[in-house]
Amino acid sequence: TQLLLLNGAHPPERNTFETGLRRQMKEWDVQLQKLEKTRLEYQGEAAQKLDAALRELRKQRDSLEQSISLGKSASGSAWRDFKAKTEFAFEDIKTKLNELAHKKWV
Repeated sequence: TQLLLLNGAHPPERNTFETGLRRQMKEWDVQLQKLEKTRLEYQGEAAQKLDAALRELRKQRDSLEQSISLGKSASGSAWRDFKAKTEFAFEDIKTKLNELAHKKWV
């Protein structure tokens, strides 16, 4: 069944989902900043590899943020598809960020 919403309000699940994602993304930003500071400790190939990994992660994070904004207007099955794809992207970024944080770059 489709939930009818007044004045463009979203059901609580959507709001909770979006709020949780945005909160986690802020935490990721802090972790990315720490990794960018750590990058200054490296030179040569290690620095280049870390730079490339950080650029790719930022790109994925920015893409996820854009997707969240676009997903606000999704409804019904489009919302469920959006949520599934967003959860997959979220887990991918989370895994990659964790790997970067624990990788030795020397």
